[in-house]
Amino acid sequence: MKRAILFLLTAVMLVSSLAACSTTSNSKSSSKTTSVGTVETQTEEEEAEAVDYTALSVSELRSLAADGDFEAAYYAGVCYEYGLEVSQDYALAMEYYLMAAEGGLGKADVAIGYLYFSGCGVDISYEKATSSFAAGVDAGDLNGYVGLARILVADELPDLSELSIDDADASDADADAGDADADVSDADAEDAVAEAEDEDQDAKVDDADGTDSDTTDTEEDSDASKAITYLRKAYEAGLVDGIYFLGYFYENGIGADQDYERALELYNTVASMDKDELATEELYAYHSALTRLGILYLNGWGVEQDRETGTDYIKQAADDGFSMAEYYMGLVYEMGYGVDKDYETAMEWFSLAAAKEYAPALNQIGYMYFNGYGVDADYEQAVYYEKLAAAQGYVAAQVNLGFLYENGYGVEQNLSTALAYYEMAASEGYDGAEEAVARVERLLSTT
Repeated sequence: MKRAILFLLTAVMLVSSLAACSTTSNSKSSSKTTSVGTVETQTEEEEAEAVDYTALSVSELRSLAADGDFEAAYYAGVCYEYGLEVSQDYALAMEYYLMAAEGGLGKADVAIGYLYFSGCGVDISYEKATSSFAAGVDAGDLNGYVGLARILVADELPDLSELSIDDADASDADADAGDADADVSDADAEDAVAEAEDEDQDAKVDDADGTDSDTTDTEEDSDASKAITYLRKAYEAGLVDGIYFLGYFYENGIGADQDYERALELYNTVASMDKDELATEELYAYHSALTRLGILYLNGWGVEQDRETGTDYIKQAADDGFSMAEYYMGLVYEMGYGVDKDYETAMEWFSLAAAKEYAPALNQIGYMYFNGYGVDADYEQAVYYEKLAAAQGYVAAQVNLGFLYENGYGVEQNLSTALAYYEMAASEGYDGAEEAVARVERLLSTT
């Protein structure tokens, strides 16, 4: 019986340039004639506030930026980072953000910090990201605190796309997968839930605003404690990203005791906001909040389990084209969480996320092709999609490729290549990867 391709429901943290609004602070003045012929004076700062930069075309923004309009430079950077009206170009985004940062716009510093944090168009550098986030805070953009918090706990943050459902259906789905001719085992949902439930939940945050909870053993002088302190500053300022990530920390017990109810409350705060009133940079937090709400309802964490409501929250984000939510919708249909199991529909959702190069979806499509779920079994296609995911550093795909090369599925058997992929995964601490390394090393030693 063929050994299982390992499937881990984790994700690469998508990139977000979490920023808030600010304006230039130049004190030069200009004048305009009113409809009754009188003349008013207006500072450039007031003029900047009157301009809706989001309504300008990229060419208009670039033209204004060339004339020294730092706000326009920032929004030109946003357009290039997010691919609004233009092809996504992180290098140009960085160029315009740097221009805006030179003009004292803290949100531009924060945006630069996230490019370094996520390695978009540049090599990942937490040192440079930290410097940029701090500069943003110094310039008055408290979203920089969110970036600083994320860096402090980057090594212990659970993956943003972890989905686990603690119910019989999940176990049945795993059993079904195990019965397939090409034996594939998904990540064990029950194990993931058990890990979450093992967290100490004796002390809960029960204050109204989440800022004055009693100190507990988990809130000692540590990076996690400092991180949640930063997030509370952003939360107190009413920043969307601060509210969302504070909820995420409570959901996962980072810097404070795990508190699903508090997380649910914070996610609801963000999800209840008017999407049309949010800035482009805030939509990641909005869609993530919807997605996390869905996961809480699907699992019954902090709320009575309600699969229909959970699926509705996730679909709301997926319908907006949020790749993480599209991926989850695929999982919902693949595993039959609150819906009839439907591999074809699952593949449709995975394909939407994969079109945006979302690594977990690419990996999952490879898994579907390997097993023939919703498609004809095709090992070569499985290899193709696993390579796309592995190229992004997605560890589960690296393990899958190791297995494919080790056994010659869709590729010529190559133990040295298999070993290389297993070693990549082992270096990231992936469960079972070290054993795979030892096994292949023994095979190589006998050939």
